[in-house]
Amino acid sequence: MVNSSLLISNNKVNKESLPPIHINNSVIEFVLNATNLGVIFNERLNWTNHIQRNIAKTYDMLRNLRAVQNSTPLNIRMLLAKTYLVPVLLYGCELFANCNSADKRLLTVAYNSIARYIFQKSRRERISSYSCITFLHKIIYTREPSYLYTKLQFARSNRGRKIIQLRYRKTKSEYQFLINTIRLWNNLPTTLQIVSNASRFKKDLSTYLQ
Repeated sequence: MVNSSLLISNNKVNKESLPPIHINNSVIEFVLNATNLGVIFNERLNWTNHIQRNIAKTYDMLRNLRAVQNSTPLNIRMLLAKTYLVPVLLYGCELFANCNSADKRLLTVAYNSIARYIFQKSRRERISSYSCITFLHKIIYTREPSYLYTKLQFARSNRGRKIIQLRYRKTKSEYQFLINTIRLWNNLPTTLQIVSNASRFKKDLSTYLQ
């Protein structure tokens, strides 16, 4: 049963000057925002309320997961992020793909918080290219976790281990981390990509990134 209405406008409207809406002899009040299929619509249709709600839910789950992250293996942290954190953060993203710059910054910060959880970094530590690339190296040469390795397709026309970039819709992909890391990996020299030994790779990568 309808018990409220949402007036959407780019301009500020004085609702008190509008005639009341009646349905079945009941007055329908105006509200500032409304929820439909889990998506919050506001008066300006800018999705800020929805994005902030998603971010708040993500941070609530992150606080609980961080309490046990030291006893949670890396592959499980990746799986938890993929299964629970990212879907909550991006619920309804088909609608807010064109959100404003302030909301995009909030989403970026939330993404970084998820990455810090995965790699056990403190809030003051930056998420470096080194951490991302070394993790992708592990995926390539150990084929674990398998659900991420199966997403990789290697180019056949080169001597190195270049990876074909994943196809994705802007802001929608569950594998945003993997997409960005593949881009970093493909920019590495071939001589570094073919180093299979993890210790040697980390040493050579540190030298290369200096």
